[in-house]
Amino acid sequence: MTNLILAALAGLPLYAVFCLARPTKACRRCGGWGSKPGRRSRSARRHCRRCDGTGQRFRVPARVVYRVRGAWRRHAWLTARAAERAAGGPGEREQVPQ
Repeated sequence: MTNLILAALAGLPLYAVFCLARPTKACRRCGGWGSKPGRRSRSARRHCRRCDGTGQRFRVPARVVYRVRGAWRRHAWLTARAAERAAGGPGEREQVPQ
């Protein structure tokens, strides 16, 4: 049992590096084609809803990394805007006396 745990702990960083190097994989629903055959025998092909017609899906660790990175960027941007507003920077509107 401990060998299995050690193998999982050794494989986890390798899988994370692999997911960062190759973040996408073929969509399992459409087989990487990006479209599926129509529901009836003579209807046209339609876009795969899961991959939105690209044929590619992001792996789970890659999605987590990109979501965290996007949250950090949004947080930094919003913090900078709040600091600019507090300092009375160029983004602040002047109030007109009534």
